[in-house]
This record gives sequence, structure tokens and C-alpha cells, in this order.
Amino acid sequence: MNNIDTSTIEQMTETSADIQKKGIIQSMLLFCRILGRLKINITMGRVLDSISSLKHINIADREDFYHALKANLVSHQKDIPVFDQAFQHFWRFSEDTKDAQKTGDDENDNDEREEGDKEQGTKEGLFIESWTGEKPDGAEDEAQIPEYSPVETLATKDFSAFTDEDVKKIQEVIVQIASKIATKKSRRRKLDPRGDELALRQTLRMNLKYGGDVFQIARRKRKIKKTKLIALADVSGSMDSYSRFFVQFIYGMQDRLSGVETFVFSTHLTRVTEVLKKRDMGDALNEIAKNVLHWSGGTKIGSCLQAFNNEYAPTMLNGKSVVVIISDGWDTGNTGLLETEIKKLKEHCHKIIWLNPLLGSPDYQPLCRGIQAVMPHLSYFLPLHNLNSLIALGKTLRAAL
Repeated sequence: MNNIDTSTIEQMTETSADIQKKGIIQSMLLFCRILGRLKINITMGRVLDSISSLKHINIADREDFYHALKANLVSHQKDIPVFDQAFQHFWRFSEDTKDAQKTGDDENDNDEREEGDKEQGTKEGLFIESWTGEKPDGAEDEAQIPEYSPVETLATKDFSAFTDEDVKKIQEVIVQIASKIATKKSRRRKLDPRGDELALRQTLRMNLKYGGDVFQIARRKRKIKKTKLIALADVSGSMDSYSRFFVQFIYGMQDRLSGVETFVFSTHLTRVTEVLKKRDMGDALNEIAKNVLHWSGGTKIGSCLQAFNNEYAPTMLNGKSVVVIISDGWDTGNTGLLETEIKKLKEHCHKIIWLNPLLGSPDYQPLCRGIQAVMPHLSYFLPLHNLNSLIALGKTLRAAL
């Protein structure tokens, strides 16, 4: 079949980009008008059915969206090529939006990570909604979200220069980053009567006793991923201000994601998981600073990793565990021990993410012996010195967990 004349679609698709901001229903109606002009028999009943079907699919999934519209709007085989071309031309705007919506759920984690790297340091990277395309209720444009404007100026400000007022401004953002990671869905599905997907195989099995007539419908939904996260924060003197923000971030993670374990270390390793279960973050941080006697002391990273590997790794780590370490790598202990222990750690976990505040400097070079010892064994080596880098960490964790 010859290609359809796309001039009408092109003209109306430009209007679609504006209507998208108002909602999916208006765009659906416009798309149905286009199909009518292309001589596809579109009735009001089919339009209503196609709109109703959106409640039962994930509209961020382009394939599901396509099949839902096709099933409801196409009634003749000869109309399929016309519908396919119209769909491809009209929903280009939605495809761009969908790419943002699926960040963190794409099956290709490497592509997602590259997108996250491109966004780091940009103004868009500041907005948590840019991960998924979601916007607060009533918001039409990210640039118009008033509650984020006080944080915009802090996006590139170094954590070491933060005032108490600055800390209060970004606490909500930290919680939102943690929430996005904690609600990442697995590719696996489970049966659930309130699920948003039809479980076709189970539905057929349930209705065999009725001779093929469908009286019961089985539904399913995607599981929340249960990957385990272990965080180790260097709280030596040179890391003090950065570690406090990292611990706040992990506090938000631990409050929303089960299986998070948190440790702080300098000359000794201390487990603080239970302390971070307190309802008030300020009280939790004060208790850690008060009871961890080695806070702001020297650093013996190798011996602390050895303590973790010997005492905690056998019961905490498995092939799905992700270990996040924040440290500048300045080790006053045995560098050979550090290399040995990071190797052991790598053997028993899925990924190791090392965060170094110094990496945020354009002049930084990994000349420190401690960093040189661990780098060959890391999955990621990332900066953590400002809000943008914290958001980039969130995107990386969404890909890794």
C-alpha cells in the first residue's frame, strides 16, 4: 500500500504538542479526528472504548499504548497500514515524553546511565520529575514549579559551603530522590486482583471449567524491586560535610526501601542502620555524631572494609547487593590491605559505587594511592559534592538496583 498523505497529520501534530500539556484525552480525540480524515471508520463508541482502555494499561509503554488504540479503533485489515503510519507520525511528541517517563525502567540500563550522565550539571537535572515525566498535581510546566525555585540556585553549590538554611531547602528534594529509587518496579509480575494488567494465561486457565466463556479475569502488576543496598560513609575530618548529606540521603532511602544497611567509618566501622530508623532525621544525625566517637577522625579504609567483610558481608551480601561507598580515598592505613578487601567485597556483591567529592573539581586527578588501589574494582566512580551530583547518583542507583 502507498504511503498516506501526511501533510494533514503534520499540521495537526504541531497542535498536539500543545494539547499534550492539557492531557492525554484531548490528544486522543485529535488523533481520532485524523483517523476519520484518513477514511478509517471511527465511531463515538470506539473513541470512548479506546479512552476507557487507557485505565488498564501503562500509557508510558509505547507498545501497550499502540495495541490498545489499534484494538479499539481499527476494524478492518486494510486499515492497519494507514493506522500504523498515522500512529508513528502523530505520537512522536508522546514518544519523546515517554522516554523521560521510562527513565529507570528501561531494560537497557547502559542507555539509561548515559542519559543520566548527559543531564548531570544541567538545569533540567535539578527537577526530580524529569526522571519519569511526572509533574505535581496542577503543574503544567517544570519551569513553573514554584516549590523548586529556591533549590535551583543550590544545584551547583558545593555541600561544604551550605548553610543551615540551604540544608532545609534541599531536604525535600533528597526525600523525593530516595522515593523514586525505592519505587522502581521490577520486570517481573505478580498476580494481584487490583493489578493494572490482564494476566491472559491465568485468565484462560481460570475459565477452562466454563467451556471457554470468560467469567473471571486474572490481573497482575509489576513487583517492586527488592535489591539490597549497603552504604558505607567515610566520616573522617576531610569528609565531614559531604558525609552528612550522604547519610541524610541514605536516611531517606532507608525510610522507603527495605533491606538498606548503613555504616559509618574512619578509624573504625560502626553500623548505624537502627539509629537511622528514627522518625526524625535531625535526632538520628545528632545521635550518630554523639555516639560515633571516631567521627571526624583519621581514616583507615582498608581495615574498616576488612571489618565489614569479616563481620557483616557473609550475611548481608548476595549477588543482587549494591554497595555504595563515599570517601576521598585518603587512607592512613595499609593500601595493600585496602586493595585486598575491595577485591573481596567485589566478589560478593553485584556492584560497587564509589563516591568521591573531589571528583567534582575539573582539575581532579586520581593520584591518591587509596583511589588508585580501588578503581579497577569499581562499577562506578562518581562525584558527590552538590545537589546535581546527588540527583545523578539517584539516577545511577535506579539503573543499578
